[in-house]
Amino acid sequence: MRYLTYVVGCSLFLTNFSVKSYAPNPKAIHPDGRLPSIRQAKNKVSFVHDALEDQIILIDGNNIRNVFGYQEVSAVDLATKLSNWSPFNHDPTTNTNNGRNSGMGEEDASTNVVCVWDGGSEVISSFANSTLEVFSGPDGNADDILVKCCAFLSEVNHTTGIVVFTSDANLANRCQMQAFREHRHKVDFRVYHSVYLYLLLGGNNDLDLGQDERRQTFAPDWERQERRRSVDDLQLLLLLQDKLRDECEPKPFSKDSIMGELNDWINNGGLDSCNIGRVTKGGSILYRID
Repeated sequence: MRYLTYVVGCSLFLTNFSVKSYAPNPKAIHPDGRLPSIRQAKNKVSFVHDALEDQIILIDGNNIRNVFGYQEVSAVDLATKLSNWSPFNHDPTTNTNNGRNSGMGEEDASTNVVCVWDGGSEVISSFANSTLEVFSGPDGNADDILVKCCAFLSEVNHTTGIVVFTSDANLANRCQMQAFREHRHKVDFRVYHSVYLYLLLGGNNDLDLGQDERRQTFAPDWERQERRRSVDDLQLLLLLQDKLRDECEPKPFSKDSIMGELNDWINNGGLDSCNIGRVTKGGSILYRID
C-alpha cells in the first residue's frame, strides 16, 4: 500500500520579529491570532491555499487529527486523506478537484510536506510517497522535533519558505522564534491554525462550532494510550511498505534535495546533535545547528 501525501498550511509573514513579544507562556497568543470558527476560516482559506507553492510545510500530526476528531480519524486515516489530495489540484472554496491528479496516482511533488507525530517504536522518518512522516519515538516529543526541523531548515534552506500547521500557541511561537533565530538570510516563515488544513483536506465546511464546542474540539482530553497506538499503527505500515518497496524504485525526492537532506539528517542522528541555543523566559528551548 502506498500513499501520495500533500499537506497545506501558511500564515501571515512577519517582517519585524521580536523575541520578547512572542515569548511562549501559558497564555501565549498564537501568531495567527485567535482560533477562528469554521465560518471565519472559510473566508481566509483561499489565501492560505494560494500561499503554499514552493514552501516546506511542517505539520503537527496529532493537532490536525484533533480537529477532525480523534475517534473519527486515526493517524493512518489522516495519511490516507493527505494521499488523496494535492493543494494544486483542489478548489478550497468548493472542496472539488480541478481535473488534475486527484488520488493515489502520479505525484505533484511541488509541495514539500513533513508530518510529525508523538510516538512510534523509534525515532525515524519515512516517506509516504511525497510526504515525510517523522516519529518522535516512545520517549520523544513531537513539539521538540518540529522546532529542531525549523532550526535545520532555516539554517540550510536558502530558497524555500517554511510553513507550520498547528493550533498549539506555544509550539507556534517556538517555531517562529527558531526560524528567526540569528538567521543568516531572510526566512519566509508562516504559521496557520489547524482548521485551515482541515478545510483544505475536505473537512465539513458547513459546520460552525460554538465557543464551548470549539474549545473541546481543539483541546480534548485525549487518552495518551490511544494516540500512541494509532501512531504505532502508521509507523508499522510505513516500515512494512519500505521492506516491500523495490530497491530500484525511485525515491520521491533526491538525496541532495532539501527534503532528502532533512530525511538523512533525521535518520542519521541529526535531532540528537542539536545543541541548546538558549532558553526563553517562558522556559522554552531554542536550538543551534553546528
